[in-house]
Amino acid sequence: MASSGLLSLRTVKQLGKELLTSKLHINNVPALLSHFSKAVQSETSHSTSSSTSSSDESLLEALFFLRSFFLHRISSGELCLHSLEHVQQVASNKVHEDDRQPEAVYHAWLWGKYNEFVDLLLHTVTSPATSSSTRAASIDALMEFVRQEKPGGFSDRIYNRLCSTLVTSVHFTREMIEHLVANYFEYIDVCSHTCISLKKSIISAQGQKDQGEDKYKGDDSTREGANSQLLMSNIYDVLICINIPKTIGKSSENPVVETWVKLKDDGYQKKRNQGDVENANEKVKSNQQIKKLKSKITRVWLTFLQLPLTTMLYEKVLGHMHKAIIPNLTNPLVLSDFLTNSYNQGGLISVMALSGLFLLITEHGLEYPDYYNKLYALLEPSLFIAKYRSRFFELLDLSLKSPLLPSYLAAAFAKKLGRLSLKSPPAGALIVIAIVHNLLRRHPSINCLVHQNNSNAEFLLSNPLENGPKQEAEAMCNGNESPEMGNQEGLGKDPFIFSESNPANCNALKSSLWEIETLRRHYSPVVSRFVASLEEDLTVRAKTMELDIKDFSGGSYATIFAEEVKRRMKQVPLAFYKAMPMTLFSEHSDAPLQGFADFPGWSFHGKQSDDDSQHAKTGEHKSAHFVNEPSEHPKPDMSDESPREGKKKLIHVKASCNGNNKKQKTDPATLKGRRKRK
Repeated sequence: MASSGLLSLRTVKQLGKELLTSKLHINNVPALLSHFSKAVQSETSHSTSSSTSSSDESLLEALFFLRSFFLHRISSGELCLHSLEHVQQVASNKVHEDDRQPEAVYHAWLWGKYNEFVDLLLHTVTSPATSSSTRAASIDALMEFVRQEKPGGFSDRIYNRLCSTLVTSVHFTREMIEHLVANYFEYIDVCSHTCISLKKSIISAQGQKDQGEDKYKGDDSTREGANSQLLMSNIYDVLICINIPKTIGKSSENPVVETWVKLKDDGYQKKRNQGDVENANEKVKSNQQIKKLKSKITRVWLTFLQLPLTTMLYEKVLGHMHKAIIPNLTNPLVLSDFLTNSYNQGGLISVMALSGLFLLITEHGLEYPDYYNKLYALLEPSLFIAKYRSRFFELLDLSLKSPLLPSYLAAAFAKKLGRLSLKSPPAGALIVIAIVHNLLRRHPSINCLVHQNNSNAEFLLSNPLENGPKQEAEAMCNGNESPEMGNQEGLGKDPFIFSESNPANCNALKSSLWEIETLRRHYSPVVSRFVASLEEDLTVRAKTMELDIKDFSGGSYATIFAEEVKRRMKQVPLAFYKAMPMTLFSEHSDAPLQGFADFPGWSFHGKQSDDDSQHAKTGEHKSAHFVNEPSEHPKPDMSDESPREGKKKLIHVKASCNGNNKKQKTDPATLKGRRKRK
């Protein structure tokens, strides 16, 4: 026995083996339960102790022995629901004292210990100091009891308590739900009962919100400090992980899915192997099962969306709407009111609601006449720095892809995007150019925006010479007027009304895309180069192709900089001289003599004499003097050379040192040798 009151690992193993061997050692159950409870409390109070690993190992051993013992009692029928009802009748004094036989007392005692063990497991799951291995083992033991406790059925009694404990715990972690998802959410019956349990928790949360009091049932340790916001966040984390399980088999007409619990009337031979998970699984026809599960998922989501969600949770729901929520519903159109209300709020909420609403319109036949007007109103400069800008611009491009789109609408979007590009970062300007490129290619009727006839335009300045540059600058208002490139027309007025919320009244078809021409002079070379893609004749669809917005929607300053660094630069000369250099090295005494460090042992006298200055004026040059420190003229090393070659080098060095640029006389012996060789 350890000093802390815990049993040693050797003692735990001995008690467990005796318990599983014979009924005579059934009194080992209280000892193992006591050790399990103390070990959990010890981990909570001494989470940083050096003995944590040993106590955790003994805790796991006690858990495995108790789990095996109670599972064996369940399979033998000693812990069946009939015996539980009898125990409850005995506890409520509805059974006469003469009927209290030793067997009934034993069953009551056994059920009490079993419930005590379940309570300890639930406490272990949400204990903050419990290790991940102990927490996973506790969840696995509870799920085994869920499958074994009710023959041929799913034990809601334990599973509802497990779900309620998880979602109401202040120590709920992502690790818990990941363990359930990886091991149990692939079974259709587990997903179905999870929806039922979560719906009960949501109804309890609504009752708590209405009445202002705590209505949760369970351990006080997990309910203490749990509030409505925490409950809603935990429910969402579990609910978003419930998906339709994958079907098994190649046949699409009769797909099958796995269930965690055997059905009572399945027609298969019922074989229950103790602790064997795979043999307890079975495959059933899933068409009807999937429909029932979708119906339950739909009801629980509709109930959840009625809660007063926080802004952060609201954004999470909208962000996962098109991927994790709509595909799992029986009729996704039931979310039309929720999505349209979100879409009408404006700002980031409207941008995030666009994904789900677009899916309902394109795939489920939702009619929403005001869709494009709301989409046009969402175009603001803040979109280019929004968190979900990538998804928004992809959906914007898809929304404008229909060939039935009116010309005024396509022109309005092209014009407003062009105006926004003047205030956007370089990555935003690239997105605008790509979308305008696709619009001009899809809708040839708006190609008039490329070159608009301005004969009917109203000009603010009739005579530019009468007004100075200051008056011309003051004539511009709200960025709605742009100067003409020609010097004969002065300052013109753009008929496009940027502040108009209705695209039908913004006069986009009367304007031109001068904003795109302005981007040709953008400070970023990436943007100015990309504008050239609009110079092609986009009406010829056979020679052009649409641009994929995904290639531009995720851009930022970092991505543009990374791409620019990867580009191969042209090789250009880097040296620059204001005047043609007359010497190899600098001859100014007051200037640093660059490159002289390559000649150790030499000193350079670069001061020009009067003769040098005169030679510089006439175009002649006198070289700098090279002087060795020890002697006046250095002599080259000719030890490894022939006398004739050494003599040549000596003549060359002397000529350099004396500054004599004239042609040197050749040695007569050298000339005689050359004639002989010829």
